[in-house]
Amino acid sequence: MSAVAENERDRIRERIRDVKRERASRRLFNGGRRPFGYDIDGEGKDRRLVPNAHEQPALARGRALRDEGKTFRDIADAWVSEFGLSKFDAKSIQRMLSRGAES
Repeated sequence: MSAVAENERDRIRERIRDVKRERASRRLFNGGRRPFGYDIDGEGKDRRLVPNAHEQPALARGRALRDEGKTFRDIADAWVSEFGLSKFDAKSIQRMLSRGAES
């Protein structure tokens, strides 16, 4: 009986993973915190991620600075001075920039 239950849990886990991947490929919002650079538009299951006009230029500038060899702390300072954003820690900047445009 426990083997059957374990198998069913595995199948449920796979189905949920597949649905989340499919929703992400369609740029639908899966829940959780709003990713930096995007806003959530819509209601219910049809909520979509749409680019945030104020945060997208900051992401582009951060990627350009990173390509120039700047540190994540340098990027955080640039976001404060150039875009008036609140100060982010280096690990948060790293996660935001590594997400790329797929979020």
